[in-house]
Amino acid sequence: MKTTNLREMYARYDLNALVKTALPAAAHDEDAARWLMRALTLNYNLFLLDSESVALIEKCAAENNRHALFALGRYHLAKMPAPDSVDRARECFAKARSLGLAEASVAIANMYAYGDMGMVDRLKFRTCLDEALRQGCEYAAECVLRYTIFGLHGFDEDPGKAVGMADALIAEDAARYGEEDVNPLWFYWRASAKLRLKDMEGVEADARTAAEKGVADAWCDVALVHSSDIDEFMKTLEKGSNARSGYSVYMLAKTAGEDYDDLPSVSRAEMRELLIECLEDAFSKGCAAAALELGDSCQYGYYGVDKDRLKAWEWYAKGALLGNSACYERMFDMVRYGAIEKEQDFADMLALNGTRMGSDALMKETVSAYRQGRLTEFAAEIEQYYMPLVGDDDETDEDEDMPDDDGRFDAYS
Repeated sequence: MKTTNLREMYARYDLNALVKTALPAAAHDEDAARWLMRALTLNYNLFLLDSESVALIEKCAAENNRHALFALGRYHLAKMPAPDSVDRARECFAKARSLGLAEASVAIANMYAYGDMGMVDRLKFRTCLDEALRQGCEYAAECVLRYTIFGLHGFDEDPGKAVGMADALIAEDAARYGEEDVNPLWFYWRASAKLRLKDMEGVEADARTAAEKGVADAWCDVALVHSSDIDEFMKTLEKGSNARSGYSVYMLAKTAGEDYDDLPSVSRAEMRELLIECLEDAFSKGCAAAALELGDSCQYGYYGVDKDRLKAWEWYAKGALLGNSACYERMFDMVRYGAIEKEQDFADMLALNGTRMGSDALMKETVSAYRQGRLTEFAAEIEQYYMPLVGDDDETDEDEDMPDDDGRFDAYS
């Protein structure tokens, strides 16, 4: 199989063509396996799979194809299409790992990091991750790069170090595969590191390279560089929208919504309909922040939407399934203040799961519940990872803008 064809499919955001072409060949073609894995590590890509691609993945997974098992596990964990999606993902990853797929070890590591194995366990997380790193797994290197940028899961936050890591990864790929076949994600995450360092010129160059090589969400970073130029900002987001980036659609809607209150009353209904349609489209493409915005609209009446706490709860629950910590916070507050009736145990689990997704506010609630004698089955997790951060005075020094490693927390929310 020609690598050029796969690279071009990736670059034009044609995930389904890539999956249908590369999956049947991945077992015996290293190039096919490499480009397939590069596509499947992006969470929002899993939302763009059509029914034929999903059917192919399920068929091949049933035949114990290790790449298909990984794909199916990623699909379930990202999109959560079934009540037992977490269990099914766990089973798929375990089978793929037993068949020698290093990427499956990374997926299992991330499940340990977020409590999807029952409890957060960073020792097992690092064991699985290191196992994949020793096998030269790109997905493992990508995760380490992200965790170093944002200081996640016990990694020290060091975007400067991450830039150096990305430099090395780009050089290694260029030497091994040629410059045209360098993993576009290295440029994307180097842009994220440079954004933390406020190197906006560097962000522009790397994010644009990543976007043009097939990372649709990178257009959002390019747009942020041009945030002071509304025309260029919107034009760039349109490029992301055309590439089916849910974040781009979300940011377009949010920007358009800023003018809602200034519109003549006769124009508001049309704008409201357009905004809700865009936000729902963004959510369908994997943008959890769109669910948060839709929930807020229903709860607080934004954009003239009729207030409806049950619809708000439904949207928050959808966003929470995708790992948005703010959605967990909204749900917890609705229970706490009586807008929705739930048992205390339910509220405690909202707090714990929101904590796992990066919420400082819910970390305090989790520790408080534990100190009051609840959540005791999670004692090891709470005592080791959360109590030291909260302390006796309930103060925490965690970064409030933590993205998760699978895209389940929306950095643009």
